[in-house]
Amino acid sequence: MTLDGESTRVRLLNIDAPEEPRDGKPGECLAGEATALLADLLPEGSAVTLAYDDVRLDQYGRTLAGVYVGGVLVNAELARAGLVRSVVFDGNVRFLDEVEAALGEAEDAGAGMFDEAANCPF
Repeated sequence: MTLDGESTRVRLLNIDAPEEPRDGKPGECLAGEATALLADLLPEGSAVTLAYDDVRLDQYGRTLAGVYVGGVLVNAELARAGLVRSVVFDGNVRFLDEVEAALGEAEDAGAGMFDEAANCPF
């Protein structure tokens, strides 16, 4: 993502997405689906709005934020699809309620990790 003319890594707050394969390790269940949905929600060059909580950077120097595109919280959309889990890092909870509500919708709909056919060990 480009922020103020600089390439910036952004960690979406209050979600934990499955890891893609890397360094010889296999990917986690639904990692490809989560990556594909994120790419659909945020096509390259998308204009986004970042919203922050108390802690702005993680231990790896990534910007911690809620990401909005067209007024929609991307963090929650990934949860609504059942492709992420909720998580709190560094006490940041600003988007937690919305993410957990979206996860409840995913569970009710049997989406993503809540689909028995997905057989995900979450």
